[in-house]
Amino acid sequence: MAISAPFLVSKDIAAWGPTGSLKKYRVENLEVRPIEAEVYDSNIAVPLTMRDQPIVGPTWTSAHLEVLMSGSGETAPITAPPDGPLIKACALKETSAGTPVSTITYAVTGEIQPSTSGGDQTACDMAFYRGNGLACYLTSAAGNVEWVYNAGKPARVIYDLVGIGAAMTEASSSESAGDAAVPPVCKALTATVGGKSVTLKELRITAGNVTNSPFLSIEASTVNAPIVIDQVPLITARFIVPAASTLNPFTLFTGGTVVDFAITLGTAAGNTCATTVKGFIRSLNLETIDGLLGVNIACDMDWDNKLQHVWQ
Repeated sequence: MAISAPFLVSKDIAAWGPTGSLKKYRVENLEVRPIEAEVYDSNIAVPLTMRDQPIVGPTWTSAHLEVLMSGSGETAPITAPPDGPLIKACALKETSAGTPVSTITYAVTGEIQPSTSGGDQTACDMAFYRGNGLACYLTSAAGNVEWVYNAGKPARVIYDLVGIGAAMTEASSSESAGDAAVPPVCKALTATVGGKSVTLKELRITAGNVTNSPFLSIEASTVNAPIVIDQVPLITARFIVPAASTLNPFTLFTGGTVVDFAITLGTAAGNTCATTVKGFIRSLNLETIDGLLGVNIACDMDWDNKLQHVWQ
């Protein structure tokens, strides 16, 4: 069962964070599946009878949501961006530096196991309010995150999460309001390709996370929370090709070229994010962009130059 209100996306509210200190934020394109399950067929080589009813196994909840990328707007010390808990639920490591704190970094390290086992994934609890008096819940969430940058628009962060659910209740969004600054607009999207700087039309970065489904713990007769079991970051970019004599797309593809992506979003203290990552081109397609010859490339992340977002 999917709950969706496409004409009310600007009014959707989600709350997330540690248990007991959830903060609420406006989200877009929210879709919550309050109950999913493994259903087993007990009809084995005989006609269906009343005794051969389906058996419901482990159940869980999943959600898709989008937020506009922004910082907290807080300075001296800087505080985590609104979606910080969600980023950590997607197995990126959070670190801070400075006294008082002046930067907060989220980075791919490859240590995808839960934080309780020394890794980077920190499970997150969530609640969803659709304006109809019903609240859905998602606890111990894990999932995937994708950042989408388009020139002249605010950057978007897309989350696909899964976790342990609970019964829907009649509730209003009474959690304390979250801290968020006005989302900055993408103005300078650049990459260094083959030693030449190019201006990007669009950039997408996904953590490439794979989660296991919540599963039944035989020992405890409970449902274990999902965890990230694989992480394969992928970068895709679209840009207009300069003169072929200075940047030949086919030479880039066949030559194992490393592409250097560096983006700074925003300028205000507490609402500026510097994103860096390098990748190896895995596929390349030509297309028309604004009437000119363009390239669409997909890159595997260079594990020696891993993705990181630095808020400052």
